[in-house]
Amino acid sequence: MSLTRAATGRDPGPVIGLPGRRRGRPRRLLLLAVCVVLVLAAAGVLTGLAARYQPLGLGEAGTWDLHAPGLPSAVGVRLENTLGNLHSDIYFPPQRGEFSLYVDLHNGGSFPVTITGAALAPPGGNPELTPAGPVRYCGPAPPACMRQVMPPAVRSVLRDLVLGPGHDVFIGIPVRSWPCAQRDAWFSIPDVYISYRFGPFTRVAAVPWNSQNGAVIGQLPGKRGQLGVFCAKG
Repeated sequence: MSLTRAATGRDPGPVIGLPGRRRGRPRRLLLLAVCVVLVLAAAGVLTGLAARYQPLGLGEAGTWDLHAPGLPSAVGVRLENTLGNLHSDIYFPPQRGEFSLYVDLHNGGSFPVTITGAALAPPGGNPELTPAGPVRYCGPAPPACMRQVMPPAVRSVLRDLVLGPGHDVFIGIPVRSWPCAQRDAWFSIPDVYISYRFGPFTRVAAVPWNSQNGAVIGQLPGKRGQLGVFCAKG
């Protein structure tokens, strides 16, 4: 019997208790380390998914004649390359003055995103058409924004527009081309490039002009009087 037990009548256990605590601490540290690793792994996965999140696409209205509600319209627009109804490009001839392109943009995802801009070329690219003013929008599209019902004036400048899941917005892009063009020299604009933000990430989505993956097409500029060049009337 130890002196401590003899004096008190109780067995206090080990005189020094720290070694027992040290045996439990490595387990807790290991568990904590595992939890940290799992949290970091989950955060990495979520960050990767957020960085790639792209819910934007073409709405049901699509684009068929380039005319954004309330903005100047192009003259002589028509569909081309429609063989078999599997594809249709949107053609515009040489124009005098400004006109507009538009797209019905739809958020098909489960989270809102912030639309920050729209362009006719990817970042760093050179657009074929000259911008003629700020990009504008109508929406998120109530029935009044549907061009088939009652086209309103597109007055709101596109700047940090929050587009909720399942919602549409009509985006109008004012542009300027040229009065004369070469008959046999063509260009195409396959998509409209939408800049958007989701969480801390900024991305660009290439959205087609219509449901048949058609491009906006036209002829390259030419000089009046040159062979093979034609000009807009007026």
